[in-house]
Amino acid sequence: MAQLFGYASFGFAWTLNFLLMAWFTLLVNQLKPNLDSSFFLPKPFEMEGKLYRYAGINVYRKLLVWTGWEKITRKGNAIQANVASLRTLEYNSRVSETGHLLIFLIVLTVSLMAVATVREAKWLWLTNILFNVYPAFLQRFNRPRYLRLLRYFKQVTASTEKPGARMHSNDFHLLP
Repeated sequence: MAQLFGYASFGFAWTLNFLLMAWFTLLVNQLKPNLDSSFFLPKPFEMEGKLYRYAGINVYRKLLVWTGWEKITRKGNAIQANVASLRTLEYNSRVSETGHLLIFLIVLTVSLMAVATVREAKWLWLTNILFNVYPAFLQRFNRPRYLRLLRYFKQVTASTEKPGARMHSNDFHLLP
């Protein structure tokens, strides 16, 4: 793609991002990582989402709906009001964030090594922001809500369990 379009082209930047996304998806499907690091826990400043709202995350979310991306991604992961669905959404948010951060670093490296000027790097940087930075922000924005709902379900479940019944040790491992 670089030889066909050139490193400074939109075509190269777009193709690079989507090929890396496909590669990461295949990698995750093979490895199925736990991703249970404390890195994924929401930081205190993230709990209300003010920083992400200020950065324009709601505009980005509307852009995803407008382009049809939200419908495509929700097709296989419909949101349901149950613990299993919420756990899956929360785990998928960690996977997605990891992928977008890794791809961000790769595209940033390519932009620093393959092009000579800031002007030539503009498409790599713009697509990197739109395809990697904002999606990672979106996962960080959504995760506190998933965790609050999981915490609520845990409390409801705990109050209705039979005496002596216990949850599995891996349940809600990311909840503070």
